[in-house]
Amino acid sequence: MIHPGLFNSNEINKGQVHSSVMVSTTPTLEGYRIVSYHGIVVAQGEFTGSDRFGTVHQDLLSELARIADVRDANAVVGISMAVFSYTQYRGNLVLQGTAVKVERL
Repeated sequence: MIHPGLFNSNEINKGQVHSSVMVSTTPTLEGYRIVSYHGIVVAQGEFTGSDRFGTVHQDLLSELARIADVRDANAVVGISMAVFSYTQYRGNLVLQGTAVKVERL
């Protein structure tokens, strides 16, 4: 089951995310407890046009998961997004969250 705000690796960039890393917009994951914190993770990218926005968003989720994996975390929680528009069709997208190690309850 996918929790609200939680994406699995099949939904993010067609499996390019490390399968052991969960990403979520919520501060906790139902059924898991946080056992350690591994810092804030940030990814940013530029988009052009509405179609490109979705691709950049998926790429940045993958990047957050990759960074978390490098830090020995298995989840990123509390993901937030900021969009900076330069023109109607061009802008910058920034995602940030907290890399954590979680274990099932």
